[in-house]
Amino acid sequence: MKQPLLKRVKRVLEHEGAIVDVYSDYMQLPDGKVEKWDYVEHRKGAAAVVPVLPDGRILMVR
Repeated sequence: MKQPLLKRVKRVLEHEGAIVDVYSDYMQLPDGKVEKWDYVEHRKGAAAVVPVLPDGRILMVR
């Protein structure tokens, strides 16, 4: 069986709002490094992720 490429090792609730909750996820990458990712959860089921590169550019997928 294949191992997942990413593994969430920790989740911290940073902000609990009326419409959205904001979490910090700590993700283990295939090379073993752990990175902090932001995760936004919409209370009615919708969610969005907006990756921001180190130089400030936003990565979008069409």
